[in-house]
Amino acid sequence: MEQNNKELLLSGLIKLEVPNAEQKADILAMYCDRVLEANGRFNLLGNVTEYDMVVKHILDSVSGHKLVGTGKKVLDIGTGAGFPGFPLAVCLPQSQFTLADATEKKIDFIRQTAQALGVNNITAVSGRAEEMAHGKMRESFDVCVSRAVAALNKLSEYCLPFIKCGGRLVAYKGPLVYDEVAEAEKAFSMLGGKLQGIHAVSVPYLEGDRFAAVIDKLKPTNPIYPRKNSNIIKRPL
Repeated sequence: MEQNNKELLLSGLIKLEVPNAEQKADILAMYCDRVLEANGRFNLLGNVTEYDMVVKHILDSVSGHKLVGTGKKVLDIGTGAGFPGFPLAVCLPQSQFTLADATEKKIDFIRQTAQALGVNNITAVSGRAEEMAHGKMRESFDVCVSRAVAALNKLSEYCLPFIKCGGRLVAYKGPLVYDEVAEAEKAFSMLGGKLQGIHAVSVPYLEGDRFAAVIDKLKPTNPIYPRKNSNIIKRPL
């Protein structure tokens, strides 16, 4: 990573009040290098610069770390190249992270990268959320995070079945979050959840509004959910 971008990354972590920011910046800089190298081979993220990686992806991911909390069992649904789960795992070493994606090559990349960088609190699994949620992972996580996957009325059906009662969904969102929440209130209730709040999130050096919608899990999700993916897409709750 170029020195100016590494300094930007460190400064951003300090602004976000991440403990041991210098050590974590070193790891995340290496992660950034590996993502960009792999992106050139199999298009993990599309056309991104190193600066984009630092601000729009890494710092944006880390911005939710206080809402996730320490000592948690955390699931990242639709992680892609590892966002937001990989940067969060680096910054929250006392929490255990499971990063899930339907694309095997992305999960292989995450496994290899976590091992190479010594990030030992990451497990990477390949599979579709709507199928895995009916297995052993169901209602076994304290927190589920997700970023750039789906609108909240669909995302809640993918994610809430994985969360324990008393846990929460932290959904990374942009300025349309209020519209998405209004459309998803019925879905939250049907899935055993309730909106805890919409939190404005400050991402250092990023222009534009960023938010985290937090949905608390109050009661078990009906076993019929999640439905098949085609139903979730065509007929959201």
